[in-house]
Amino acid sequence: MSKLAFDYSKWDNLDTDDSDAEEPKAPIQEDDAQQKGWRPHADPILQVKDLSKFVISYELEAVFDAQAFDKGTPRAKRALRAVLKGNLARLDSTLAWDHDRAEDAFLRDIKPNVSTTECCYILFRTKTWALFVWAPSNHVDADAYTSKALQLREALGGSIRIPNVFSWFKHEDVVLDKSVTDAP
Repeated sequence: MSKLAFDYSKWDNLDTDDSDAEEPKAPIQEDDAQQKGWRPHADPILQVKDLSKFVISYELEAVFDAQAFDKGTPRAKRALRAVLKGNLARLDSTLAWDHDRAEDAFLRDIKPNVSTTECCYILFRTKTWALFVWAPSNHVDADAYTSKALQLREALGGSIRIPNVFSWFKHEDVVLDKSVTDAP
């Protein structure tokens, strides 16, 4: 075997059964104009029945990491919305950076879009990132979301990248704290 050839024999035992995969969703049509509001993401994930440890999806990690380079570009995001599927945190939707003040974007796009029927994580960006946990106290998944919030922060780079974590349990709690807007 030449030095440039790669031995693929180690790959023979890979699980190629995709019978537990979700049906692919229709691709999201992109237009050239920047979309306002939340943009849904079809994160390709497998329906894993039991994950023994907390993990984040590749798309959530990639979109979050890309923001270090996308600041000031049309691809920049103001917020990312993530949801849990078992122990898997996956990207649900993104909010484009529209160069409005953080407070205005929060009041227009974040607060009105939290629903009492589902929990979620919202990664909101000002000068730095903040992680908000929306877990209505009467929701069946509220404990799972609050207990995994710090694990999500660690998976995305820890307190250096996401210095603020807040939990909201009722709609009156949904406020943009000054420690987020005044972050260094």
